[in-house]
Amino acid sequence: MPTLVIASRLLLVLLACTVAAKAEYTQAALEDEILDLPGLNYAPKFRHFSGYVVIPGIRPNATKHVHYHFIESEQDPTKDPVVWWTNGGPGCSGLLALFTEMGPFKPNLEGVLLENAYRWNQVANMLFVEQPGT
Repeated sequence: MPTLVIASRLLLVLLACTVAAKAEYTQAALEDEILDLPGLNYAPKFRHFSGYVVIPGIRPNATKHVHYHFIESEQDPTKDPVVWWTNGGPGCSGLLALFTEMGPFKPNLEGVLLENAYRWNQVANMLFVEQPGT
């Protein structure tokens, strides 16, 4: 599938997350809302969502699924910017940044999710997007 088509579909996800942060969530978005995580022992100050964007493949009946994780800003999700984060090409997961760099959680050695003091969603809505494989 041409890179332009994939990029345009991911842009639609970004747009949907931006619109969702500025209005009520759709039923489809609510179905992707995360209400609990293993190892999370506190109530986060934000809402977050995780799911897949379906991208039709080149061959008949072939599809690809691109994973996303959207995290609302803690300040004002309706007014704060949206940061779209990806980590390089295939094989470099955006979840690495989500759980080790600027995401809201940092797992410890026991698998407990601790609050990341340096989380970017304190001031921005965060959209982490996986890179599709070939």
